[in-house]
Amino acid sequence: MKKILIFVLTLMMLISTAACAGGSASPSSASSTSPSATAEPDASSPSASAAVESDAASPSASAAAEPDTTPPSAAPALKACFITEYAKGNDYIDLIVAGFTQLQSEGWTVNTIEALDPVEYEEDIRDMATQGYDVIMMFGAELINVGVDLSDEFKDTYPSLRLVAIDTNTDFQKDNITSICVDPYEAAFVAGYVAAMTTKTGTVGCIMHSDSPLMRRFSDGYDAGIAYTNNNTQMVLSISGSPTDVTLANEAAKTMMANYPVDIIYQVCYTAGTGVITACADAGIKCIGVDGWQGYIDPCVFWSTLKPMDVAVSSIAKMYAGGGQLPGVFVYNIENGCAAYDDRDFEKLPADLQAKVTAVMDGIANGTIDVYAKYPQDAVGF
Repeated sequence: MKKILIFVLTLMMLISTAACAGGSASPSSASSTSPSATAEPDASSPSASAAVESDAASPSASAAAEPDTTPPSAAPALKACFITEYAKGNDYIDLIVAGFTQLQSEGWTVNTIEALDPVEYEEDIRDMATQGYDVIMMFGAELINVGVDLSDEFKDTYPSLRLVAIDTNTDFQKDNITSICVDPYEAAFVAGYVAAMTTKTGTVGCIMHSDSPLMRRFSDGYDAGIAYTNNNTQMVLSISGSPTDVTLANEAAKTMMANYPVDIIYQVCYTAGTGVITACADAGIKCIGVDGWQGYIDPCVFWSTLKPMDVAVSSIAKMYAGGGQLPGVFVYNIENGCAAYDDRDFEKLPADLQAKVTAVMDGIANGTIDVYAKYPQDAVGF
């Protein structure tokens, strides 16, 4: 009987121990038990499935395990437009267009409009403003004047719009207009220096399509560079009379060569300049190109003065987009990084002349060479 009693007591103790072990809760299970979970929920409800799943299935845990990969909303692309009085297809206009192509490669929305009829000018500018363009750049005196006339109205209706007048150093005294100019004077100075150091006859020429203060930046700069060499080289100047008539430019070059012993001619004739280049090639003398590298036209073009409007227009657009305070006139020159010549031309110069040209460029950049020494009046406004 005692053995039976002992057996029963032992069995009862084992049952009691098992019951205590099953009823104890670990800290982690206690933390997952909320008052709302004490009631037996409907197993089909979301709250029920959340109650019976492990901690890893809780909303906070799933958020940690699977971060939100939804991309943020993209900022609207900046928009820049180029409106020109002149058709594309010539070196200078295409150079400006190249600047807009660069902006497009960086995510900008760009547009180019050839406004070849003056009646289109106001309509095209207004249309681009209405479409929300951030920057509207204009090339051509009459077109720019229309933009200036609209600027006061646009200041109120399109306060974030910036109008940019290309290739002028005029300060229009408007809060929403910036004039941008790649001053040709310094590049022409370097070209004059190279011409004077290269000529065998001691006489070099310059042919321009017209005579104006802007065009004089080319001829005066060229002559100033010649004078800087102090080697008695003389310059002969001629005006062809048209920026587009190739025949007139060709005849002007032939007349110059017939009357003066020129062996280098600097052509500043816009699209008519190919006439000068052809005349030089036919006569077997050297030619200097303008605005962009023109060595591709004929090997006689041994040097070209650059007017890198592509860099200028893209730089001014990005400066404005970055919140920079734009001046009334922005002049792009050697001091702020403007290229004066193409490396392909530089590399063909004799080593001693390369060193001298580099020294001239450094002197212009740091101000130790006064490019206006011969024509001090040209320093005004630049």
